Parts: sequence; structure tokens; C-alpha cells
Amino acid sequence: MNGGVAVRFEIEHGQGRITVVREGAARPWQILLVGMDAVAGVDHGVAALKVGSVLIKVNSGVDKLEITL
Repeated sequence: MNGGVAVRFEIEHGQGRITVVREGAARPWQILLVGMDAVAGVDHGVAALKVGSVLIKVNSGVDKLEITL
């Protein structure tokens, strides 16, 4: 580790969608949507319900995730 930025995320929310773009090293990542009971769909990932939340596990090698609410 050299103190630099390893990964950067840009998140946009609007019109019934959440878009997450990742820039950085290719490593596994996931998103936890706290306070949500469900999502309508996920492009490039798999949604799993957790207590009071939805956990999105992103497919390997994906840098852009689209979640439909």
C-alpha cells in the first residue's frame, strides 16, 4: 500500500434506478441497500434479501452496475 486511492465509486440515483460505476483495481465488490425490502432487477449482479436491506453481489470483472428499483 502506498497511500493512494485504490478504488473510486460514482453513484447516481434517479428515475427508479441506481447506477454505480467503479474505477480502480479489479476486486470483488458488493452494495448494501439499507432500509429496502426488494429491488425490481439487477444488471451484472445478484440481489439477496437481508434483514431490512438488499445485498447486491456484483459479478466478477464488472465496473458498472444498474439496479432497477
